[in-house]
Amino acid sequence: MVQQELAEPTLYSRVLKIVDEKARSRKEISTALNQLSISGQLNVTINSLLDHGLIEWTIPDVPHSPKQQYRITRKGQGFLDLLK
Repeated sequence: MVQQELAEPTLYSRVLKIVDEKARSRKEISTALNQLSISGQLNVTINSLLDHGLIEWTIPDVPHSPKQQYRITRKGQGFLDLLK
């Protein structure tokens, strides 16, 4: 995975870099990627990042809160450090 990211940044690493700047909602991530709406691929990527423990919810007790945002974890920060 890291070698692939080093060759050319994928949506996976681009989303990770966006939430590294500050916690963001799905819509804010979509906007930062210059997407007109939240794509299915973005949803898959965010869920994958959550599953791998690279990002986490800002409101873990209410995953479907309209105020839900995502922030990077230490593991996610470590992944980004490998890409530098």
